[in-house]
Amino acid sequence: MSIIIETMKGAKTEEVPVWIMRQAGRYLPEYRKLRATLPSFMEFCLNPEVVSEATIQPLKRFDLDAAIIFSDILVLPYALGVNVEFHNREGPKLKRVQGIKGLRTDSRILEKVNSALKITQQKMQKEFPNKALIGFAGAPWTVACYMVEGKGSKDFTNVRKFYYSNKQAFEDIISMLTEETANHLINQVKSGAQIIKIFDSWAGILTPDLFEKFVIDPTKKIVQMVKLEVGEIPIIGFAKGAGFMTFEYAKTTGISCVAVDQTMKMSWIRENLGQDIIPQGNLDNALLFSDKNDIEEEAIKILDTFSDCPFIFNLGHGILPETPIESIEHLVKVIKSYKKCSQINK
Repeated sequence: MSIIIETMKGAKTEEVPVWIMRQAGRYLPEYRKLRATLPSFMEFCLNPEVVSEATIQPLKRFDLDAAIIFSDILVLPYALGVNVEFHNREGPKLKRVQGIKGLRTDSRILEKVNSALKITQQKMQKEFPNKALIGFAGAPWTVACYMVEGKGSKDFTNVRKFYYSNKQAFEDIISMLTEETANHLINQVKSGAQIIKIFDSWAGILTPDLFEKFVIDPTKKIVQMVKLEVGEIPIIGFAKGAGFMTFEYAKTTGISCVAVDQTMKMSWIRENLGQDIIPQGNLDNALLFSDKNDIEEEAIKILDTFSDCPFIFNLGHGILPETPIESIEHLVKVIKSYKKCSQINK
């Protein structure tokens, strides 16, 4: 069994498992070469063979404990019939949605993701038998933000305005996305994902009441639906920017592991959540542009905080495209050479 799955089940392992958000991506020259083989990003995401290769590339370079399937959270709205385009340096552009009329899932699109998982799982069983495979989806709130806004935003003010003036329409969108996200994750598990992660990248812009309504409640329902269909499966939840709402999010949604961003003090996470749920995080991704001593010092601080309990090391957000490969190599080396205190197995 992979060390990361052991940790997700609450085992106290001597080594700390590590994987990195966006570990497959533009900072790798081999990824850039592979990406150049197809004209559009969505076409790339829906080609099972190249997706499988991109997913495994980081495992060939670094001693990571898991691969995460290469995909995008906007594959789901694309499958629902929303036009999605990606433009260099401009981010995604979507046809704006104002309700659920006309939205219908094209299962053939999502089956491409499932096929990529199946291919990747077969490869990993041969090449990396002790590594885990992670599937993922965007959370309903975050995906709805892009669908209603039609593009990225710093604060999605237009989406919040849309909700307040079109409550039923927006709630219908969230309800539909909750159902479709759960089904998408269920099929990923059936296709070989051993862990799943729910990304709520824009959770932090909501009021506490709306956070409960649009982040906690849909996540809780997704977790329940997934477990009802496939049984117990390790689930990571990431409500970026949640702040003090992280406590309620972790305690009430049913997730196995709570990922936290770099704005959270890990000692607070340890004191308030460390005994009940597995924490994951939270090195500042920008720190990887510093020197090796700074990287090591900050990594050790985080590792020491969780030296006597299960913990998964990751960044506070995804790897930045220009990140030096040497920094990742050094970070992983530091984590893998770190041994938890001798009391861990007592």
